[in-house]
Amino acid sequence: MREMLSYLAVALPAGASAATRLLALQCALRSTCGGEVRIPTGLVRGMRLWPDATPHQALESAGWLRLQDSRPDVRHRGFAARLLDPTVRTQAPGRHSRTRAADWALRVCAGRQLRLLGTAPRLLALVLGAHHAAGSALAAVDQDMLGRLSGLALPQLPQVLDLLIDARFLRSWTFEAASGDVRWAVPWTDPFPDDES
Repeated sequence: MREMLSYLAVALPAGASAATRLLALQCALRSTCGGEVRIPTGLVRGMRLWPDATPHQALESAGWLRLQDSRPDVRHRGFAARLLDPTVRTQAPGRHSRTRAADWALRVCAGRQLRLLGTAPRLLALVLGAHHAAGSALAAVDQDMLGRLSGLALPQLPQVLDLLIDARFLRSWTFEAASGDVRWAVPWTDPFPDDES
């Protein structure tokens, strides 16, 4: 999961929305080795990407995928596409492992604490989850990396981290100026039981 989040942080346009990044992650993890992906209606609903604009169209405009239907009714029928990014199409992990990672990401983002939050806090929670070590309540990652992986500008990070505290996904967070790390604590030691990080 960490590797895919890192790759997408580089491969997607810098201004890509959190909804676009979450959809790209699911497409990359669920695609066949030929780059074909089908995102069914139930998955679209489970991802709760709306009312954010049209992330599938943003991915197509960026040249990252090509929709098989030029005007898909994504909210009611899902969609099928072909990934155009050659690196994503030649991923090393097997399809089974990638599908498990996609399911894990969906469970984290649709979890009880996060389901009512917007896409930016849910993407940040997913990034934090991918960098969380099972059995520990504490974790840390470089602030710049956290911003890149979540698609947030550094001034936005504190506000979104505070939203995760309000939702009781995080217990606390701090910024350590000396190391440049954001450190966080979760209210339990293993919030991600089937960790695919």
